[in-house]
Amino acid sequence: MLDQAFITEINGNEIRAMQLVTDACLHCTTGCIQRGKEFTVSNKRHYPVEEGNIIRIGLPRYKRGLHAFSSLILPVICAIFGYIFSAEIAKKSALKTPKRSKPFVL
Repeated sequence: MLDQAFITEINGNEIRAMQLVTDACLHCTTGCIQRGKEFTVSNKRHYPVEEGNIIRIGLPRYKRGLHAFSSLILPVICAIFGYIFSAEIAKKSALKTPKRSKPFVL
């Protein structure tokens, strides 16, 4: 998850950057680069950057791991859990209707 960005403004440790969308036209030979949204990043390590530079921005490995777990592995675990225990959950949560009335069906 590394993105490229174009630096538009520098204020101390805060940098205003605009995302560069380089994969928008992979087969293009004209060399154009589309620009995305502008956002703020922090330069905690005081890298020597200037306005107009192109930088790479990414997340630390542990945050990428948490993102992978929450978006890929956790839903698979929940699906397996639901498949195994769906019959028991349905029995316990079944609505009990009186003998004279008909059950409500959507």
